[in-house]
Amino acid sequence: ANYEYLEILKKTNNFILSKGGNKNLFKLRSYILKNRFDKNSLLLGIFNKNIHIGNIRIHDIKKKIGILGVMIDENYTGKNIFGRALKMIEKKLKLKLKINKIYLGVDKKNLHAIKAFKKNGFTKENLFFKKIKKNQIIFSKKIY
Repeated sequence: ANYEYLEILKKTNNFILSKGGNKNLFKLRSYILKNRFDKNSLLLGIFNKNIHIGNIRIHDIKKKIGILGVMIDENYTGKNIFGRALKMIEKKLKLKLKINKIYLGVDKKNLHAIKAFKKNGFTKENLFFKKIKKNQIIFSKKIY
């Protein structure tokens, strides 16, 4: 984590569901370390030509499901970065973590993300999780 990546987080923070925690480099690095050693969480960076442009995080891993969080620099939206990153980790999710279904929440106003999720096989759910606010939609995807 560096200052450039921190700036990307600040720009995209209006749609990040767990807002607030990473306002400085120390807190960002602490968050990364915390997730690195958490057995119920997998945090991966998304890179384009050695530039850190986003993250995928699977957390609350239990009973063959996980909650997915994703953040991609707005300069890279519409380029299927999310789809390619997800495809790269699906096998690990299924075989190593024994996850066969993932859920995510997305702000109703985040049309780029909703389009990307639908394009990559996510379907809208009629569920409600404690951590999801009322202005968000729940999506899920089975991992085969």
